[in-house]
Amino acid sequence: MVYWSNLKYFRTLWRFRIKPRPNTLYKYHSLNPHLFKLIENNSLWGCSAVNLNDPYDCDFEITKTFIKNNYFNQITVLDYPEGNISTEKLDLAKEITLVFLKNKLLQALQDQYRTNLGVCCFTTDPLSELMWSHYANSAKGVCLEFSFRSSLEISNKIIPVHYSNKRILVETEINRAKALFQKQIAWSYEKEWRILANQGYITFNKSNLIGVIFGPRTPVAEVKLVKDLFDKHHYQVKFYFCDYSPNGLKKTILTDEILNEMIAKHL
Repeated sequence: MVYWSNLKYFRTLWRFRIKPRPNTLYKYHSLNPHLFKLIENNSLWGCSAVNLNDPYDCDFEITKTFIKNNYFNQITVLDYPEGNISTEKLDLAKEITLVFLKNKLLQALQDQYRTNLGVCCFTTDPLSELMWSHYANSAKGVCLEFSFRSSLEISNKIIPVHYSNKRILVETEINRAKALFQKQIAWSYEKEWRILANQGYITFNKSNLIGVIFGPRTPVAEVKLVKDLFDKHHYQVKFYFCDYSPNGLKKTILTDEILNEMIAKHL
C-alpha cells in the first residue's frame, strides 16, 4: 500500500538530493563595491534572510510539536540531582512552560533562524527583463554565469525553490527545510535555486565563474572597468552583452574588437 506521507517524503527527497542540478546558474548583480569584492575575493555573500526583498521569504510557523521534539524532550530527569524530580513532574513542567512561553518563544526562534541564516540566490534564466530590472540596477549591471559541477561542496547545497502560497507548519526538521526553500507563487518568474548557509561569505573556485553578461543599459566605461577587473584577477571567463530585440533580450559574445568599437562610438 502506498501512503501519502511516503509520497511526500520521496518528493522532498527528489527536490533536495536527487533532482539534477542545472549545468549553469546565473546571478544578477548591480555594479557596486559588493560586486568588486566578489571578483577580488572569489566569494559570494549569503545575506541574512531578514534582509531579503520578499517579506515572506524563509517565513514559517513553528509548532509546539517542533519545540517539544527539538528542545524540551532533550531535558530528562538525569539533568537534575537524583531524586529531586520525577518523570511525571518534569513532563508537567515542560507542558506548563511551553504554554506560558508559547507565543514569545516561537517568535523568538523564528527570528533567530531568519537572522542567522545566510541565503545566496541564483536563477536559471539570464535573459529575464524583470530580473535585469529588479536585481541589476534597471539593466545597468551584470549577470554572472556559474558552473559548480566541479565543486561538489557547493553543488550539493544548491536546492530549487518551490513556489506555493500555502504556509508550512513546522513540526519536523524536514518541514523547516522545506519552508526555507519555498516562496509565494508571485515570485515564480525568478526560477530560483539557492544555497542556505550561515550568514557570511561563500568562497568559490575562480573556475566556477565562467561567464559575464553585461546588461543592455550598462555604460560602456563600466563594461571596460569590469572586464579589466576580471582580467586583473585572472578569471577565465567569456564576456557577453545583451540587447533588446523584438522577441526579447538577445545575448551576443563580446569580443575585444566589438568592445573597442563600442568605446569608439562613445568618445
